[in-house]
Amino acid sequence: MSSGDFLEGLESEVETDLAMAQAGAPAADSPPSEWLVDPEEVEVEQTEYTSLLGAIQALETDRTDPGETPTGLDDTVRGPWEE
Repeated sequence: MSSGDFLEGLESEVETDLAMAQAGAPAADSPPSEWLVDPEEVEVEQTEYTSLLGAIQALETDRTDPGETPTGLDDTVRGPWEE
């Protein structure tokens, strides 16, 4: 397994986990007594997954463009709050 295959697989898994975290967030108008998870915990989890995706994408960029100087996270990585 090459590092590219590993990064693609990892990216896919993180995207799936992020989608599951977003789907599990309680509706904004639901009362706290009906929440299965704390919305703040969901937000923290989403932030962590978004950061991890950014790191993976930065590694992929660094791997595919060896002639360029790495700049860190790509500014195209945004969380759901920035859309």
